[in-house]
Amino acid sequence: MKKNPNRKSGSKSKAKSKIKYTYEVIELPSSNTEMEKYLDIHRKEINSRVLYNIEYAIKMRMAVVEVFSFKDSNFVVMMNRKDFKENIQNIIEFSLKTQDYEVCNQAKKVMQILDRMSIYFTYKKTKK
Repeated sequence: MKKNPNRKSGSKSKAKSKIKYTYEVIELPSSNTEMEKYLDIHRKEINSRVLYNIEYAIKMRMAVVEVFSFKDSNFVVMMNRKDFKENIQNIIEFSLKTQDYEVCNQAKKVMQILDRMSIYFTYKKTKK
């Protein structure tokens, strides 16, 4: 391990690295039968990715986030901020049913962030 001559021994660097958030649009098959099969197989993964996309949109203060796209198509499914809470609640219910408690816990944390943000925006709107 190399020693840094500019750093005092025993002291820890207090520089915090910024976390860069990105999100991934989920690509779904374009035919109905393929999409149903895909959703049945990958439902848990899709829920966690949708949750991550919602969290990204909240942290980046986006009003809308792209969630799904379709193979061989220009169509995309976008989610408005007003729909975040309902989708998070659906993810919580599904993860409880499938006993996926990690996703459930993360969804509750995202819901709390969203609740705090909605209080902030309500206060900001009423304050003149």
